[in-house]
Amino acid sequence: MGSLLYALEIPSEGGDTLFNNMYAAYESLAPAKKQRISRLKAEFLIGSARKYYTEDERPALTAEQLAGVPSVVHPVVRTHPETNRKALYVNPAHTVRILGIDEDEAEDLLAELTEHSIQPQFVYRHKWRLHDLVFWDNRCCMHIAEPPPDGSDRHMYRTTVVGDRPY
Repeated sequence: MGSLLYALEIPSEGGDTLFNNMYAAYESLAPAKKQRISRLKAEFLIGSARKYYTEDERPALTAEQLAGVPSVVHPVVRTHPETNRKALYVNPAHTVRILGIDEDEAEDLLAELTEHSIQPQFVYRHKWRLHDLVFWDNRCCMHIAEPPPDGSDRHMYRTTVVGDRPY
């Protein structure tokens, strides 16, 4: 449903977290694109986020850890259970592939939706201050942490709140 981060130690610069408004990203799509993606599903895998980080920034998950977080299938467009608003529900860090269409077409579509969703008008950049507590709704928000500069640290407590299955 959502996640919280609490800043214990932050670098003097960098280490920001970017949050994307996936409601706005979806709502700004052309009607034909909304129709095209309305019934598509995608496979998600948590371990795939490593392509954005070095081994030092985010070590690879062990086989045991990966076994505990198998891939899951979710809709490409998610309806929020409380607001009934639709949100784009893909991200470049964890969406492995879009199902039900040709592999090359799926890869192109995922890249297109990603590029669309990371436009500046959809992004909030959080510049951390010591003891900040940030909560976000994973059902309509995508996020990514920028690694801190070499030689500096960013330590956070993170809590994730369990929610419903996307529909």
